[in-house]
Amino acid sequence: MNNQFTFDFNNYLKTIQASNVRYIVIGVITLAFMMFMEYGFYVNFINVNITQCSLANQGPSNSSLDNCFVDQVPECLFEEFHTQSKYSLNFPVSLFGLKGDKYSVVILALSLVCFILEIGLYLLLDYNLFLKKKRIQNTMANSMIFIDGKKKHENGFTIFLLVDLAVYTVLKFVWVYWRNHQYSEFVCDGGVIHLTFGQNITSSISTIVLLVVTYVFFPLMYFFAYYNLLSDMDFKNMMSHLSYQTVKQFKYITVLDVSKYQDIIDDFIQDKYSDESFISRFLRSHTFTFSKTTDQEICEILLAHKEKSPYDFEPMLCNEPKISINDNGRDDGAYKSIDNNNDSDSDKDNDAYRNTEKEKLIK
Repeated sequence: MNNQFTFDFNNYLKTIQASNVRYIVIGVITLAFMMFMEYGFYVNFINVNITQCSLANQGPSNSSLDNCFVDQVPECLFEEFHTQSKYSLNFPVSLFGLKGDKYSVVILALSLVCFILEIGLYLLLDYNLFLKKKRIQNTMANSMIFIDGKKKHENGFTIFLLVDLAVYTVLKFVWVYWRNHQYSEFVCDGGVIHLTFGQNITSSISTIVLLVVTYVFFPLMYFFAYYNLLSDMDFKNMMSHLSYQTVKQFKYITVLDVSKYQDIIDDFIQDKYSDESFISRFLRSHTFTFSKTTDQEICEILLAHKEKSPYDFEPMLCNEPKISINDNGRDDGAYKSIDNNNDSDSDKDNDAYRNTEKEKLIK
């Protein structure tokens, strides 16, 4: 393996890879912010605000604020809910509903489960993806093997997050609708009064949409993060950390499909550590999640397999038919000739440029 490439690329990775602590802190801040937004939504429904009233047999077209006082609704609220005054049109309703309300607590519980799944699963998947990208980048730096392939698990998780978000949105609207339906009729002085609340479906649309727009970024960010595992590599920063000789080695980087990679690791772990417990072998096999198998051991496993089965590896530079997947960074054969010709052409161009500049100065 080319030691210069490994040295340069590892130094470069130190400048772009975030620490585990930083990632965890960002995750905690994100979770706290989302919980605050969720709390802000529900706190608006703890006290119900009545805006209009009408007798149940008159229909909503005859609703008005004056009817609330004519029908003595504030006095009835004071007796029923012990409101602050006999003129108040606000009364408290628990988020879990009042006595006899069987469904508010069920809908709320399902909504909270969807919320926890959306935020908790995203943070867990995002951190696991961070570890996976870090492992893949370190492996490429030390073995010149890039692990890539179909990301069926990541695709499945993205779809699950989007479906969960859709269910969460529907439950939010259902919860608001049910509370308005459940408490919109109030018995006062022997008559049934139809109440219109300030917290209704229409007034809640903007808040719910804001929550959904915020949450939809999570599956999208996860999708774009795993779609390109090298997306955080800045080309300009890379060129300032890599030598010319290291850059020339890029054409020798080979690609190993992630499914083949997992088979290689599983076979090796089962063979070498067969005397260890199942849990220990499980931790060793899942290299993208746990660090029990070191980067060095992974590189040794892959390079040993590459010697035995070179055609499991494909060149990353697909338009270079002369690249041998066994080169491992060796600058020999046809490439020496090509590089020498390129260097010779470059020297000729530089000499011609210098001669032209000299002639300009003489004139």
